[in-house]
Amino acid sequence: MSQIEDRLGRALDAAAETVRPEDLRPLAAPEAGTSRRRAARQWAPVAAVLMVVMVVAGAVLVTRQNDQAPDKRPVSAATRYLLALPPAEGPDVHDRARIVDPHSGRSLQEVSVPRGVGRWSGAAGTADNRTFFLLGSPGDGEDGPDRLYRLRIDDRGRTVALDRLPGGDLPGMSVGRLTASADGGTLAFTVDASKGPDRPGVALTVQKVASGHRRAWDLTGYAEYLSLSADGRRLAFAWFSSPHGDGVRVLDVDTLAGDPAAWGRPVVSVPGPLDEVRNLWLRADGRSLLVESAQTSRARLVEVAPATGAVTGTVLERTAFNVFCRSADGRYLLLTTGTKMQWLDTRGGRAVPVRDTGNVTGREVVC
Repeated sequence: MSQIEDRLGRALDAAAETVRPEDLRPLAAPEAGTSRRRAARQWAPVAAVLMVVMVVAGAVLVTRQNDQAPDKRPVSAATRYLLALPPAEGPDVHDRARIVDPHSGRSLQEVSVPRGVGRWSGAAGTADNRTFFLLGSPGDGEDGPDRLYRLRIDDRGRTVALDRLPGGDLPGMSVGRLTASADGGTLAFTVDASKGPDRPGVALTVQKVASGHRRAWDLTGYAEYLSLSADGRRLAFAWFSSPHGDGVRVLDVDTLAGDPAAWGRPVVSVPGPLDEVRNLWLRADGRSLLVESAQTSRARLVEVAPATGAVTGTVLERTAFNVFCRSADGRYLLLTTGTKMQWLDTRGGRAVPVRDTGNVTGREVVC
């Protein structure tokens, strides 16, 4: 028993001792002329008990609230958070999305799905790390459209607003990555456009956030690892099972021809100098690529020049690692090496250990 609960018990006992038994007997109908003063005297002990209960209970409530101490973590506009989605499959697939502190691994806020949405299936971040985009999909075995939402949080990672984007439902089932430009003005995603199990295809789609206006290109095969430049004008992705050659492409969205056959060859062929491509991101200016590639004995994070396809630098090379996400400003990487998780600053090379409390592993994470 807590001290407050003990005080409450003693106060109730003391108040009860002031009540005389005769005061608690059933009252007879009042005679004419019974004074208000007498009635007040009869109810005074009961009122005293109620007053004590209210005061002490109020103290308990205040203490309970104080036990949940206000969040006094040092934060600023530079404080960064992760957005972790539920696992793609398994018993936790319908979990809420979580805002996670990357240093402690602690979940600060949970984001429920709106009415009509079964689960969160995709997400993308922006450079300010206060605006995220979420893709809502039907639950397993349910029919319904995929929908896009914008999530805004404050400097402490708390939800400010969750709003549905203009543009209406997605024109099909979303497949692959949802990506956003760093300025938060443009989204890119793919929806299923297969014509059968042996004829895979996707509709590569770019959407303006403010207006909901969309442009789409039908591709044979699979478009993966979508990434936009900071202003949303350039789009990079890896195109596999393509009739025009597998590899990484970097395209100008505003001038992109409607027929993919006119796009030419990829800037980097796969397989090729990049080994197995596992992920890629456009730099903010859209003039260089950051590519995660791997072989049996090594994993690399390399810089690639889209104009030539040449590897111009190595950011990271180890026996094995996995990049969970890259921040939209291009500076930070959340990665694992063996059993360790790290928050890597690519400018200075400083890696800060991340304590995973079960909020990150096995989930899609957005920086």
